[in-house]
Amino acid sequence: MMRFMHWNHLLAYLALTAAHGAAQALDATSLELAVGEKVQMVRLGAQWDWERRWFQSNGTHIGGYWDLSLAQWRGTHYQNIEGQTQNITSIGLTPVLRFQQESKKGFYAEAGIGIHLLSELYDNDNNHLSTHFQFGDEVGVGYVFNNKLDMGLKLQHFSNGGIKKPNDGIDFTSIRVRYIFYVRTRYRPPSRSTAACRPPPETPCGWRPRASPDASPRHAIQNSRQCRDAGSRCANQWCRVC
Repeated sequence: MMRFMHWNHLLAYLALTAAHGAAQALDATSLELAVGEKVQMVRLGAQWDWERRWFQSNGTHIGGYWDLSLAQWRGTHYQNIEGQTQNITSIGLTPVLRFQQESKKGFYAEAGIGIHLLSELYDNDNNHLSTHFQFGDEVGVGYVFNNKLDMGLKLQHFSNGGIKKPNDGIDFTSIRVRYIFYVRTRYRPPSRSTAACRPPPETPCGWRPRASPDASPRHAIQNSRQCRDAGSRCANQWCRVC
């Protein structure tokens, strides 16, 4: 009974997270194709950017996003019998950190550790996972093109972290295609608490929210270099444009 309640709580948490994400505009969607030892996986994903930048230096920074995924596994050696298949559905949520350029285009590297729930216990090619709950570790590299298409290669490992044995672990190598929307409706202007950074009403030069030429408004207040180059009154909020 306690185990049943535990999984119900986990499912409820993932459902609430998905509902919260669905209430926000999507930043990107993805499709992954992965292979492991006598197992394949297809996964659909939806991503929401954290809109945060850490360790900004030399035109790069560390950002991040939430990755909500729905996957289908297909093992071809169920119970170690060649030709016997096992189909497993997996739902997961992963926070991902990404090292990337300020423009969020070009080459990047990323890593994340998430939680996943399998529809049944994995038993394939003499590899076993004894719990439905699994941790998913991943590292990857990729490239974001000017047309917002993101192509990446990832290495992934699934295990329950030693919660219960057997815990053989499963490794996947995957190719991911991701399209980034850069939704514009999320931009929030400065709050009233930042009145000192508001543009003065009297000025021969126009004041407007800082934005780089290729950035959407919701990322407008994140590129301080553009603001400093233009000559700013408050570099984190507004740019003076003459």
